[in-house]
Amino acid sequence: MDKANEIERLKPLADAGDITAQYDLADLYWKNGNKVEAVKWLRKVAEQKQIADERVAKAQYSLGICYLYGDDGVSKDEITAREWLYKSAEQGFALAQLTLGRCYFYGLGGSKDYAKAFECFRNAAEQRQALAWYLLGICHLNGKGVPEDVAQAKECFQKAEDQGLLEAKQQLQAFPN
Repeated sequence: MDKANEIERLKPLADAGDITAQYDLADLYWKNGNKVEAVKWLRKVAEQKQIADERVAKAQYSLGICYLYGDDGVSKDEITAREWLYKSAEQGFALAQLTLGRCYFYGLGGSKDYAKAFECFRNAAEQRQALAWYLLGICHLNGKGVPEDVAQAKECFQKAEDQGLLEAKQQLQAFPN
């Protein structure tokens, strides 16, 4: 079935509140380059009260990313981005936890908060996010959100490197043996 027919099939279901149809419709619009419609349907999914549904967390994350970088569907708004990322991260979505941590670390959408950044990175790392392990290492190495601890930093970099993150390997090579 081509995309136009699939959109025609999903539209009545999405209009009736079917979360799966709404999510799939957002995805189809995004792939077709109609980001305004994609964002409209992502928002409908993201605002669902069924917080146990992973599609809600994914839609909230996607909206957060749209606002963080600005896209055809929305203007750049780091404050709104942080709000959507927070909602998604609160549901345990690892990419949202990682991205929200970066917002706290760099002060995107609000003030810097290294302790909250560290907490977000730790939550994402527990879900095998290599970049989160790397960023935890950076926090330990520089005393950002936690006391400076070179041994902990090396351990975090090693966990990131074990998952294939090149930057972590480079960090480990910088330590004297």
